[in-house]
Amino acid sequence: MVAEAISGDAVSRHKKRVYDFLIGSYFWSSDAEYSKAVMWARLASQSFVNTEFGYGIWAGFPWFKDIWGRDSFISLPGVCLVNGQFDIAREIIENFATMQNGDPLSVNYGRIPNRVTSKDNIIYNTTDGTPWMIRCVLEYINHSGDRAFAKKIYPVIKRFIEGVEKNYLDNDGLMKHQDPDTWMDAKIEGVIPWSPRGCKANDIQALWFESIMVAQQLAHILGEKTDEIKYNSMSDKIKQTFNDKFWDYNNNVLADRVSDTDQLDLSVRPNQLMTITIPQGDTLLSSERAQYIVKNSVNNLLFPWGICSLAQDHSEFHPYHNNQVMYHKDAAYHNGTIWGWNAGFTISALLKFNKVSMAYELSKNLANQMLHQGYRGTMSENLDAYQADHDNLVESGTYSQAWSVAEYARNTYQDYIGYKPELLLERVTISPKLPHGWHHAVVRLQLGVDSKILFNITIEDEIATYNVDIEKPMSNISALINVPSLSGEIWMVHAMLGQSIKITVKRDGCIAEGAIIKCEKNSVDSYQILDDLSFAAPNCNLQHQSLKENNYLLHKRASDVVI
Repeated sequence: MVAEAISGDAVSRHKKRVYDFLIGSYFWSSDAEYSKAVMWARLASQSFVNTEFGYGIWAGFPWFKDIWGRDSFISLPGVCLVNGQFDIAREIIENFATMQNGDPLSVNYGRIPNRVTSKDNIIYNTTDGTPWMIRCVLEYINHSGDRAFAKKIYPVIKRFIEGVEKNYLDNDGLMKHQDPDTWMDAKIEGVIPWSPRGCKANDIQALWFESIMVAQQLAHILGEKTDEIKYNSMSDKIKQTFNDKFWDYNNNVLADRVSDTDQLDLSVRPNQLMTITIPQGDTLLSSERAQYIVKNSVNNLLFPWGICSLAQDHSEFHPYHNNQVMYHKDAAYHNGTIWGWNAGFTISALLKFNKVSMAYELSKNLANQMLHQGYRGTMSENLDAYQADHDNLVESGTYSQAWSVAEYARNTYQDYIGYKPELLLERVTISPKLPHGWHHAVVRLQLGVDSKILFNITIEDEIATYNVDIEKPMSNISALINVPSLSGEIWMVHAMLGQSIKITVKRDGCIAEGAIIKCEKNSVDSYQILDDLSFAAPNCNLQHQSLKENNYLLHKRASDVVI
């Protein structure tokens, strides 16, 4: 076998595969350091795709070499969709769908696995894995244009909703779940949750809302009118109840969770940002409330190197993750420790409100982590919250984590470039949010299965040029291209993708060439609540109970258990 590989020039073939992959969805900008990090993130993401138990995504190396439902579908957009790997994306969705629990008598009815360790050991202990898959279903169809898949996957989505209705739906329309059944799932000896978030966590309700919205859209496409009406009513109820029960009107903050007696847990965690970024269409919260969520999260949690899993002024905060004499590492896992993948939805939320400089400062720090610290060319699972040396960050958890690198790549294509294909509706939107200093950027964007968009941006001497070249023109697809004017407004260019488009923005106006429908100028929304947004910083004056009392949180959790 070795001789065959050598004689067949396996090294050259491997290099060619890597090259073809990288140029397939090529990205490069004026910032070479950032561009290299994007390349490495994309390439690193491919190491997690495997077929051991059917297509799936391993969570991380060197452990977590199982396929995880939650991790697979949080990672899938950055691993597969931005790279145009629609066949693999579909295989992953279909594989998990075949493992959906179909027993109506089971409490896991309708769920896909949380973890598959062997063909005989399939574990369903999560609330959010299936909603993340359902979210990916719509994203996959919109990227690929695979309308036929809607009909095939629709019964799987309906079965999940039926399972929730049977086992977890509360009278208020929200989804109930157990304390450890969110992504913050660490447990003491596999029993007592370190970070209890039942019975209704904010990110779970956002995922439940999105699941119903996806089902509603697919029901509409498939002509399932009765289902469409039902899901429309359900989504309205979820939205109303969520806003009524989770919002603290006195402090303008969102609860991390609501108890079974409707008591608010106002612990500041990054999960609240997902209530902004999970919905792909209709929003769950008003713009005003979303701004308060960003402000609360950033000012309390976001250090320049990552976002903490719990605010440092909380009594259960743990500033360091691993190798601590005062507590087990799992006590800190979701109680202060920074998670790489959380930077993804943080950057998405910041860019929704045009906080480009702050988002990019975080992205640049992550680029430095990937290129110059830890295991080169990838991103770790975790970081300590407190860091003594910002140029030599203490990493922890796995040395390479799928959703960490996947989210980094996704941010580039979906947030900074602003590419949003909606081929179900035969349209695409490109709304770039360019960091200062990007005088040039070029990216290849997959357009359906058979075509690509080459998007080329040049900014020079107060003239910005945007070229949109279509490799295989698609005259039935409309495009909305939103580009900034030089005086602070937005030029909205409506066109068809039957031919190339050129947009030239000067001080005195905008010229659009191609199959242009119209070109109009709009004002930019103002987000005054976020005017004083700033990074948080470690407060060394705080006296953390986790560092004062041996196994503080372990003892507290044990005392909380009702016997």
